[in-house]
Amino acid sequence: MQLTVTDVVFTGVYDLDTKVVYVPIDTLGELLYPQQSRPASMVEIKIDKSVSPESIIREIHPVFEEFAADSLGGVIILSLKLKLKQPGQTQER
Repeated sequence: MQLTVTDVVFTGVYDLDTKVVYVPIDTLGELLYPQQSRPASMVEIKIDKSVSPESIIREIHPVFEEFAADSLGGVIILSLKLKLKQPGQTQER
C-alpha cells in the first residue's frame, strides 16, 4: 500500500516531530492487520495533569459524534472511563 503525504505538522517537540506519522485509523488497521475488518476498538488519549478531563470530554464528544455519523452509519457508542494517575495511586472516575 502506498501512502500520500497530504500535510506536514510540527508540534515543536523534537521526538514527536521526527518519529510520529499521523494516518487515518482505518488505514493503519489495513496496514497492520489486513485480515481483520476493524482491528481497533479503543483510542487512548493522554493529557497533561493540568488539563481538566471534563474539558477534554466536552471537546471530544462532538468530534466522535461526527465520526460515528460519517463512519459508523450513525451508531454512537461512547464509553468514557477516566483514570487519574498520581504517583503511587490510581483513581478511576
